[in-house]
Amino acid sequence: MPLQIKHSIKSYIKHLERERENAFDGKNPSCKDCDENGAVIKEILGRKIKVECDCVNDSKTEIDKKIYEMKKLLEKYHGIFGMLDDELNLESYESIYKNHILMAVIKNYLSSGMPVSLLLSGESGTGKTTILKMIWQILILNNKSVHYFNCARFENINHNLYMMKNASDEIRRMIETAKHADIILLDDHLCQISKNSLAGYYEIFDYARANKKTVIMASNKNYESIIEAYVSKDATMAARIASRLCNLPIIECPISKNGVLVA
Repeated sequence: MPLQIKHSIKSYIKHLERERENAFDGKNPSCKDCDENGAVIKEILGRKIKVECDCVNDSKTEIDKKIYEMKKLLEKYHGIFGMLDDELNLESYESIYKNHILMAVIKNYLSSGMPVSLLLSGESGTGKTTILKMIWQILILNNKSVHYFNCARFENINHNLYMMKNASDEIRRMIETAKHADIILLDDHLCQISKNSLAGYYEIFDYARANKKTVIMASNKNYESIIEAYVSKDATMAARIASRLCNLPIIECPISKNGVLVA
C-alpha cells in the first residue's frame, strides 16, 4: 500500500481539527430517514423493527482519539529532534528551499515503497537531517516501525569507550533498539569515525540485509569516502560492511548547498 506523504504531524493535527468541526456523535442532524433518536423502522423477516439508522456514528469521538494520538507523536518528535522543523512536510520544504528535483526524488522514493536503502550525502548545511525529520514523521503517520539512530552519539561513545561509565551497555542498547525497527534512519554517519564503532555498524547493516530492513543514512561523506573511512580504521571489517551495504542494496542521493541534486 503506497505511503501517504502529504502531512507532517502538525499539519495532520490541523487537518483533523478541521474535520472535527463538521463531525458529530450520534444522529446526523441532516438525516431525514430517522427519528430524533436516530432510529428507523425496518421490516425484518416479516416484522417491523426499530433499528439504529446508518447515519448514527461516533465520528467526533474517533477524531478526538486521533488528535490525542497525534499530539503524543508530536511529543515523541520533540523528544528526539527538539522543536525545530516540526511543521515541515515535503510540500512546505519544497516551497521554502526551492529544491524541486530533490523533493521529486524523495517523493518518488517514498511513494514507491522505499524499494532500496538510501544514502543522503552532502556537506553540512544541505538539509540532510531536516529531510530525515520529515521522513520520520511520514513513516510514523503511516504506522511504520521506524527508529532514528544518532550516529554522532554512537561514534562518540565508541571513541570514548574506556572513559565513559556504562558505555558498553549503552552501545548494546543502541544497536538492539535499531535492530527492532523495520526502517532505520542513521543520521550524521561517520561524524567521528572510530574503529570500535565499525563492529556496531556491521551488526546493524548485516541484520538489515538478512531481515530485509530499510536503511536511510545521512552523511557528510559520499559512498566512496565512507568506504575509504572504514578502510582507514579496519580494512577487513570495511570489506565486510561494504558487502552488506551492496546487498541491502543502498543507493546514493547527493545534495548540494544550492539546493540542486548533484547526480
